[in-house]
Amino acid sequence: MKLSKEQELILEKASGLKQKEILKINACAGSGKTTMLRHIALANPTSSFLYLAFNKAIAQKSAKVFPKNVEVKTLHALAYAFAKKHLGSFKLISNLKIFDIAHLFKDNRAEYLNAVLKEYKNFLKSDKNGTPYKEVATLYEAMLNNEMPITHDFYLKHYSLANQKDELNQYDYILLDEAQDSNSVMLSIFLNNTCKKILVGDTFQNIYGFNQTINALEKVKADFSLNLSTNYRSTQEILDYADSFLDAYSTKERVKMHSHLNEEAKIESTAFITRTNAGLIELINMLLEEKEDLESFALLKEPDSIFRLLFDIFSFRANRFEFISKENAFLKNFDSMFELRSYASYDAELSLALNLSEKNYDFKALKKLALKLYKNDKANIFLINTHLSKGLEWDKVILYNDFVKLRDLKAKIKEEKDREERAKKEFELEQELNLFYVAITRARFYLEDGSGN
Repeated sequence: MKLSKEQELILEKASGLKQKEILKINACAGSGKTTMLRHIALANPTSSFLYLAFNKAIAQKSAKVFPKNVEVKTLHALAYAFAKKHLGSFKLISNLKIFDIAHLFKDNRAEYLNAVLKEYKNFLKSDKNGTPYKEVATLYEAMLNNEMPITHDFYLKHYSLANQKDELNQYDYILLDEAQDSNSVMLSIFLNNTCKKILVGDTFQNIYGFNQTINALEKVKADFSLNLSTNYRSTQEILDYADSFLDAYSTKERVKMHSHLNEEAKIESTAFITRTNAGLIELINMLLEEKEDLESFALLKEPDSIFRLLFDIFSFRANRFEFISKENAFLKNFDSMFELRSYASYDAELSLALNLSEKNYDFKALKKLALKLYKNDKANIFLINTHLSKGLEWDKVILYNDFVKLRDLKAKIKEEKDREERAKKEFELEQELNLFYVAITRARFYLEDGSGN
């Protein structure tokens, strides 16, 4: 493969890095970020590399393409191994609810416990070594002493505070992929060592802001900053369409994308991309009602993750608490739908599920169909939401109608007088724009935009 001028410059800078120096690569969608990092590793065969992947799926995929001088891991895998070694056996839960922590405090008011939980989660994702809040310290100590289940964020923070830089210093280079979706504690681990550092990502693919991610490409001061602006996935028409929204709704500096797609247009794969789980359920409902040829369709999101909360709400309404899943056991703490709806004002996912539960759908039939469609090997038409679509591509993409209207958000920002509320709306616009950009740039040859944007 002949490298582009941008790639050659990156390779030259990467190979010449000194200890502790940082190279930052802002790479557009479809620019071959992993391929670029692979070329850097191949060009430096006597150097050792630690490639930090965004998640387990990316790690498994990347491990197959990197040369032997690259060790592929996730930060969570490093931290989890450390926790197993130093904390012994522990119970792991995916997310804390106020009912998981209530036994530690005398004040059991929902407002108080929600405030405590918010501060605790902020601390776990921060680069701070301590906290001024005794409640946060109480929670941290309870997890550390195995008095309650621990979370993924906890063992990552525990690894960060343990300052295991010697483990990282054994490598010549550390490569951080998907740098736009880091958080402060991840970044502190990445930076706190003597290695040569390369971080790569796409500013406009930061789509996990709801999980308090930060864009390391904007936060980190690098010795060298370079761009990858050539897209090898999509037609120029699709890239221009994506760029038009970045022009209209973002003030961030960027290099415009250029297509280098050397293939004849074809449609061998199609994806319907939604913004929400509710959108996926509506698409499945359409298939059920229209009796489409189902062998052509596949659902790429695990059905239980789409329907579990919804069915647990039905069990709650029917007072059949024994059928509520362990993941949503917190529902058992409420005495009425009124109480549940009041609590939902703190929980966007729950609020969305409650609204969906009031639609006149045959949800049992929908769940049955979803299970049938899940990862159908014969399919060439796929149903997926935007967050899961990241990193994937299809010949044709159809955007569903549940995306947020960007112009409406922009209008609300102009009308907002309160500085704090305006900042919240600006952040929301940034996240929704990024989601829309990700969805558009999954398309290779054809794009149908039903979003109304």
